[in-house]
Amino acid sequence: MASEHQSHHIQALTDTNYTTWSKEMKALLRFKGLWRLVNGKEKRPGTAGTEQDAWDVKQDRAAGKIMLNIVPEQRVHIRQHQDDPSTA
Repeated sequence: MASEHQSHHIQALTDTNYTTWSKEMKALLRFKGLWRLVNGKEKRPGTAGTEQDAWDVKQDRAAGKIMLNIVPEQRVHIRQHQDDPSTA
């Protein structure tokens, strides 16, 4: 049986594979429990504390996952939004 922590790899975003990449990235982020944050449905809690810290960690994980799945020469297109995956 496959482990829940099994690493999933998708082909990094290039200048020619956006359609496939976006579908696979969505599936990967859903598997990791990060998609609702990325698509804006999960909002950052308004009060400081444990919930807000947990949300910030999820945001960092989503941003990192997206950045690592884009070839370096394409990252320039999201540099301005790289820390906020809901805008990238």
